[in-house]
Amino acid sequence: MRRKPRKTSGGNTVKFDIMYEHLKSFKETYGHTKVNKMEKEWKKGTSVPEKKIYRRLPLFVAFVRKEQLKFVQNEESLLDAEKIQMLDDLGLAWKSK
Repeated sequence: MRRKPRKTSGGNTVKFDIMYEHLKSFKETYGHTKVNKMEKEWKKGTSVPEKKIYRRLPLFVAFVRKEQLKFVQNEESLLDAEKIQMLDDLGLAWKSK
């Protein structure tokens, strides 16, 4: 059975704003935006996330990195310059290292 493609709508901005606020809260708690680093610790059981929603941040960060790459290549992207600047100001690294 095939999945239906997701429809894009104005709700993406609302979802972005919510996840951005969670990422901002994550940075205030942990002092960085390296959510993948923390996800490894959570999966191993060596620590637990401060908030349950933090477990969804690795997917959000992967999504915005993909969309930012599309944006800089002048392809259709769900991010605009303002959202990219917000993430830059937060200290998000665009390439995972």
